[in-house]
Amino acid sequence: MPSFSPAPAEYLQSLFYQSPNPLLILDAGGVVRLVNPAAERILGRPLEALCGTPLAFACEPGKTIEQWVVRPDGVQALCEVHTAAIHLQGEACFLVTLHDITTHKELLHALEESEKRFRILIDFTYDWEYWLSPNGDLLYVSNACKRITGYAAEEFMSDPLLFERIIHPEDRKRVLAHVAEELEYYNLSSIDFRIVTRDGHIHWVNSQSRPVFDAQKGYLGRRFSNREITDRKKTEIKLLETEQRFRSFIEQSQDGMFLVDVNGNVIVWNRAQEDISGLKSEAVLGHPLWEVRAEYLGEDDVTGLQSQKGKEKLLAVLKSGSGDLLGRLWEIELPALLRGPVESGMRFIQERYFCIPTERGYQIGCIVRDISEEKNAQSALQQMNLELEARVATRTRQLTEEIGARKTVEQQLSRRLQHERIVAEISAHFIRNDEFGTAVGAVLQLLGSLTGAKRILFYAAQEYGGTFVCTHIWQQGLFTTRLKQTSQMAAQALPSCLLPLKTGQRMYLKGDELQRLPKDFFGAALHNEEKPNNLLFQPINAYLHFADSPGIVGFLAFEEIALNLEEGTEEIGLLEVAAQMIAAAMERSRFMEMLEQRVRDRTRELEALYEVAAMTIRSLGVDEILQMSLEKMMDVMGSATGFVHLLAKDGRTFYLAQQCNVPPAALEAIRVLVWEDSPLGKVYGRFDPLLISDLGADSGWPADLYCRYPAYIGVPMRIGGQLLGVFSLLQENVAQLKLEQLTLLSAIADQVAAALESARLREHAQEAAVMEERHRLARELHDSITQYLYSLTLLTRGWQRKLREASGDEVAYWLERAGSIANQALKEMRLLLYNLRSHTLEQDGLVGALRRRLEAVEGRVEIKTLLQVDEDLEIPAWIESELYGIAQEALNNILKHAEATRVEIHLRKQTGAVVLEISDNGNGFNPAALGEDGRLGITSMRERAKKLGSQLVIDSRAGKGTRVKVHVRL
Repeated sequence: MPSFSPAPAEYLQSLFYQSPNPLLILDAGGVVRLVNPAAERILGRPLEALCGTPLAFACEPGKTIEQWVVRPDGVQALCEVHTAAIHLQGEACFLVTLHDITTHKELLHALEESEKRFRILIDFTYDWEYWLSPNGDLLYVSNACKRITGYAAEEFMSDPLLFERIIHPEDRKRVLAHVAEELEYYNLSSIDFRIVTRDGHIHWVNSQSRPVFDAQKGYLGRRFSNREITDRKKTEIKLLETEQRFRSFIEQSQDGMFLVDVNGNVIVWNRAQEDISGLKSEAVLGHPLWEVRAEYLGEDDVTGLQSQKGKEKLLAVLKSGSGDLLGRLWEIELPALLRGPVESGMRFIQERYFCIPTERGYQIGCIVRDISEEKNAQSALQQMNLELEARVATRTRQLTEEIGARKTVEQQLSRRLQHERIVAEISAHFIRNDEFGTAVGAVLQLLGSLTGAKRILFYAAQEYGGTFVCTHIWQQGLFTTRLKQTSQMAAQALPSCLLPLKTGQRMYLKGDELQRLPKDFFGAALHNEEKPNNLLFQPINAYLHFADSPGIVGFLAFEEIALNLEEGTEEIGLLEVAAQMIAAAMERSRFMEMLEQRVRDRTRELEALYEVAAMTIRSLGVDEILQMSLEKMMDVMGSATGFVHLLAKDGRTFYLAQQCNVPPAALEAIRVLVWEDSPLGKVYGRFDPLLISDLGADSGWPADLYCRYPAYIGVPMRIGGQLLGVFSLLQENVAQLKLEQLTLLSAIADQVAAALESARLREHAQEAAVMEERHRLARELHDSITQYLYSLTLLTRGWQRKLREASGDEVAYWLERAGSIANQALKEMRLLLYNLRSHTLEQDGLVGALRRRLEAVEGRVEIKTLLQVDEDLEIPAWIESELYGIAQEALNNILKHAEATRVEIHLRKQTGAVVLEISDNGNGFNPAALGEDGRLGITSMRERAKKLGSQLVIDSRAGKGTRVKVHVRL
């Protein structure tokens, strides 16, 4: 092996003085012997001043401590001091190494303060924040999660799958896939999904996430910020439904339509506009209007919107909501590429722009109509005029006739144009006005200008019945009056002379024909004014035809119309078109009202079923379940009287279980019913709901019951093919009862039947538990106390035979044995009585439960007890439960087998552990003789100790008592 020689002294001295670490050599008394320059700098004193100066360092050799060093200038430095024992020139000394850690400590303190401020900021943020590691592990959850989900942050940290479970089942797969994808990429992301809160409510949540990096750009996972957006989502859904209805109407329109948003971009371009412009909506939507018009109209656009000035004009209208672009009819000749075949002639369109106010500004809409036919006719007419003018000199008479014909054509064309304008304006009114009544008022004014009528009355059918009510009156020189349905405007049936209206036949009355109308037919509407000279009745035929729909839904009455019915066929046709448009609007309005009413009815029915289902799952009594269910049924059906009968065990008799508002005179008559003699028997036989329109026809019911409400509804309570009872409701009639209502009543009755069956099963279970407890007590008494008492009886009979011949010692022996048996029987009885009481571990804790046990059992059979517990002892609940089981089993063994007179229980705390020790001064036993399994009680104690991660220690010897000990780490 190689040998090493010690380093020269010069080498060690050079190493000492040139070391960058401060070094000092102290003698055994702590006086400085040597100091290197690095120590001079940290101590702030020169070498000459340090040498020979005593310095006190509290570090033992071989250990490192932190110690403050004060310089002469008052500056303090925190140093790590390490001391090593050395020999210098044969003398025992100490080598002290100093390391300045002042800056390091300051940085650590600043880091702790920064982390504390960050923690406070995150914990009190409004949004629900959490942090996932790159592996998907949950690292942090903010306290705001409880406000949004109902679950605390600790619950999310202790249960990593809680977040997955609260996601709505329909969104769970999508959200988990989104989160998994986010952990693989570093981009920002957002997702909306639903969660189910602790109380069962469904909330919408928006989750924003971003990657988290450290200072060295190392990926630390993703941070998620969740915000509740339930109200916003509900609003978006309503807006989407409204927009879908609007778009459906736009797409079905025969006129071209487009809409421009507040920035001038096209957002709607319907099919009719695609046909007119030749541009598909996919190529137009999202582009500025001026670019779109320049693409298919070019310089032929008379509005000028395709130019820079037109762009500025359009933006000004979008900003202010006004301008010369609005309210005008623009006629545009389409370019050659859009004109089609030459034989079709020139194509023209007509545009009318209107403004739509929104929250962010104004939008512009436009209705586009193809007026090529009218324009081509006008063009042909102009050409005809030129030809006629060339022949004026030679054919004056023919020219005059042709001029007359031209004027006629011009009048027809003008009238047709006026009619088309009226139709367009009627359509626009129904489009712009969501409220039907407002649109009707504007339409009557247009029809008044067309027909020259003095007054127009609008009658609407009442719920598709045979009666009509006047809702609007238009009069020349006045605004349209919208009437209210007061007592003076009650609905009226059509008189016999107007019955042809119901078949859709137009009627015109004048002169004597008006006398057939009742005097008061127009009285309420016209305030008893004089009858008109003539009346034109235009029926409004039903727009949608169903099996039960009527012929008409209303009619228009024109007073003193100025049209010639023979010559004004076009005007009459226009009236029919207007009536059809009014019918379509009425049907749409009524259909929406009917749909909304059905939604409200369905919601109310589902709420009722949910309330009954929620009620039945609670642990309520039978009477309470029946009373609440009966009230809910009566509320759903609007019934004022109701009662419930349950079927008796004989299967034939119904007895009254609950009633509401049953007249006292009829109460006794329905208290007990036999199914063969009452409508309940019909329900029993049908096993389905029973409807009776006239309960008086059935002799099984008292007249006081149905005198006010003659109609009857019987709903069976069914479960497993058996009938438990019948709900009975009394109403005015059942003619309007719907299948959905009967289905709802049956569902409620079946829910109640299930609840009644559950209540009966609970009662049977409770009775079975009581019988089982009685049998157990009988076994306990037979196996313990009965045997002791029987032994005591046998001993007593033996004494009677031996007392005469026995000595005093023998008597004392037998008396002592009898007392021992009686005392043991008393112990067993005390233990049995204690076990019959409810356990108090949950209320009193381990110490309280042990104290009660010692007082109730051992203390009453003359056994001295001692319970000693250390102060400030805190034990988790699950450990307390197992320790109490061990202690209770040990006390039972002492009571039954040890014949002890003293028992001690010690509960002590040690470093990170708790010790339970139970000892007695009884007979004792040999634990080794029991074998590995031991007796049942000892086996139970060992299993409990094993659950606590400990072992049961038993120290016992015959005649020396027993000590049981268990040591549990906390």
